[in-house]
Order: sequence, then structure tokens, then C-alpha cells
Amino acid sequence: MHKNAFRDAMTALCGAEQGKYMEAKSAIYALEISKSGGKVSDTDRVEALGNAGLDKQKISECLASDAFKSQVEADLAYGDSLRVNGTPTLFLDGKRIDMSGF
Repeated sequence: MHKNAFRDAMTALCGAEQGKYMEAKSAIYALEISKSGGKVSDTDRVEALGNAGLDKQKISECLASDAFKSQVEADLAYGDSLRVNGTPTLFLDGKRIDMSGF
């Protein structure tokens, strides 16, 4: 998990709240690429999502309130319980698929 991943996940959920998850996800990935692994601020995220057609004020308020913090924490805990350590990680019928052969 990279240093921006937690806030990026919250930002994507804030975008989903506007019915624009895919737009938010694409904007976040593009922002991460443009920052080359550097620190991304919430201001950067709000601007990127605004440029992707989302309501900047709503994104800003959503991030400031940490509205999805508990959901992201729960998702991380669930992933940890399954020993997920990166993406993609695939399961079929509850069994982890070994991706090393692909």
C-alpha cells in the first residue's frame, strides 16, 4: 500500500457518492501518475476530481469529514484477514488464486 492509498480510497468513495466512481478512480490514477509516487494532497485530489466533472465542494466536504474513513479501515482489516498484500489479488470459490503463473 503506497503512502497515498488510504486517502485515495476515501476520495474514490466520495466520488461514488456523486454517482461518479469511475470518473473519480480515473482521475485519482492519473493524479498518482503525474505525481510519480510523490505526496498527493487533498487539494490535489479535489482539483483532479473537479476537472473530471465532479462537484469540488462536495468532494472537499466529504474528505474533510472523513466520511468513509471507517469503511476504508474495515476494508483494510478484511483484506488483512485474507492476507491480501496487493492488487490484483483474486479469489475463486473462497480460494486464493496463485497469480505467479500469469
